[in-house]
Amino acid sequence: MGATAVGMVAYASVELGRANARRDYCAEPPSTDELGVCTLDPPGLAYAAVGLGYTLGALLVAGSGLAIARGVRERKQRRTELEGADGLGGEAAMRHALRVTPWWTARPSAAAGWGFAGGLAVDLRF
Repeated sequence: MGATAVGMVAYASVELGRANARRDYCAEPPSTDELGVCTLDPPGLAYAAVGLGYTLGALLVAGSGLAIARGVRERKQRRTELEGADGLGGEAAMRHALRVTPWWTARPSAAAGWGFAGGLAVDLRF
C-alpha cells in the first residue's frame, strides 16, 4: 500500500505541474480554433485530479500505517503467548514459525504413462 501511496502522490505532483501549464495557456487570448484544449479539457478538471490523487495517497498512507501498527501489536501478542521457560522472550519458538517442506506425487497419466510432480510447501505463521 505504501508504494501505491507514493505513486498516487507522484502522479498528483506531475498533474499539478500540467494543470498550472494549462491554466497559463488558457489565460492567453484564444486562437482561431473554436474547440481547443481549454474548451474540451479545462484546467479545473486537472486540479480535481490533483486533489483526488493527494487525497487517495493520504488515505493509503494512513491505511498502511494502521496495518503496520496492527501487525506489530499481533506480533507482540504472539511473543507473549510463546514466552516460556527458555528466557528468550519467545524468540526460540518464533524461529519455528517458518516451515518449508518438500512434496511430491506420482499419478498415472493416459498420455505419458506416469506423471510426476513436486515442489516446496512454505508455511509462514505470524
